[in-house]
Amino acid sequence: GLKIAFDEGLKTPVVGSAAGGALMATLPDHEVIELARRTIKGQLAGSTGLNSNDVLDAVRSFRKKGYSVGLKTDLPNSRTVAMVLPFYRSDVPLILGVGGPKGGVRGHETEIAALIRRLAREHLRVAGP
Repeated sequence: GLKIAFDEGLKTPVVGSAAGGALMATLPDHEVIELARRTIKGQLAGSTGLNSNDVLDAVRSFRKKGYSVGLKTDLPNSRTVAMVLPFYRSDVPLILGVGGPKGGVRGHETEIAALIRRLAREHLRVAGP
């Protein structure tokens, strides 16, 4: 089975990650392009084969679907679905993601996104704003 443990404070790139894709979906296109260019130039140069147009196309797709998935920086054999919770009232976006073995997630992204949305709404309704 897939066993992954993350250390506290782990940082993941905005460009390429599911959480980053969800966050970028809230930004205007010109900011997505600029962020992608800077990130690809600085951290990802040559490591993913991504370019700013690939990133913008993916972000536009995430906006339509209402959730994102990792692009080319997912951990091997894993896949993550993430979304910004628009009904969470805060100045800082709250992003919630669910990840697991690629075979268990791929093809079920829409169902997982619906589950994240439903559970988050229930939790936030109980916990309050």
